[in-house]
Amino acid sequence: NSLFAAFFMGRGAPGVITLASLAGLIVTVILSLILIPIYGIIGAATSSSVAYIVITFLYTWLFFRNSDSSYVQDSK
Repeated sequence: NSLFAAFFMGRGAPGVITLASLAGLIVTVILSLILIPIYGIIGAATSSSVAYIVITFLYTWLFFRNSDSSYVQDSK
């Protein structure tokens, strides 16, 4: 995730980093409140893992949306 953060800082868009971190925080808090009372430490690990996945997908989506590259390259 630090590679994406460096990309967005270089583009002058630190708000994207804040947005992704905020999304991860919200996911972590909500899932922790639900999963920890039921599953304990496994629930905590699950909520953190899901939050990291959400942050990574958000960074990836915003990267391809804001960069000049695309996932599929034209083969000519």
